[in-house]
Amino acid sequence: MYDLVIVGAGPAGSTLARVAGSRLRTLLVERRPDGPAQPGPRSAKCCGGLLAPEAQRALAALGLGVPREVLIGPQLFAVRAIDVASGIERHYPRHYLNVDRGRFDAWLRTLVPAEVEVRTGHLVTGLCDEGDGVALALESTGGTEIVRARLVVGADGAASRVRARAFPGAEATAMARGLGPIAAHASTMAKYGASPFALYPLSVIQAYPQRFNANWVRFWKCH
Repeated sequence: MYDLVIVGAGPAGSTLARVAGSRLRTLLVERRPDGPAQPGPRSAKCCGGLLAPEAQRALAALGLGVPREVLIGPQLFAVRAIDVASGIERHYPRHYLNVDRGRFDAWLRTLVPAEVEVRTGHLVTGLCDEGDGVALALESTGGTEIVRARLVVGADGAASRVRARAFPGAEATAMARGLGPIAAHASTMAKYGASPFALYPLSVIQAYPQRFNANWVRFWKCH
């Protein structure tokens, strides 16, 4: 049995493996295979490769500096923000680092300690809480294998397979299945008593609208 299984070898998963892997028997699982990405709609990350100042500070706190070969152009030092509803435009300074996301993720994986077992090309297809641990079904070209761990961390993104199987009533899972935001929020609160949207009660958002994203305020004030 592993002490820790981390699903997803992106920035969060690789960093956790780097920090914990030398102390715990750790398995890092990534659905993408090693090697160059194959052409197709899933070959590239859909999100951007801009590292905000907060992310840069987090890397610095870990003693890491982004290598030159990971950087790509253009480098950005200002952001143009547009409020579509009002037509107002503003420019503000923002010192991002523009990186190639594939190379950035690969660089972080090279920092994972040798003690950590890394399996690429493996997809989580099942999860079962066994009381004293968790069983995971991992599917690869070689078939399906069951692994067990005392702790599982889902670092596999917004459409997390781990979350969908561990918390089938979570908002993101419910919305992916077609439930609207309000209904998904209500069902999650009823099931778990907590939700990401419950961080700020509706009354707080309505009382201090200037402190929140305009679209968020508009959405919640309409319901």
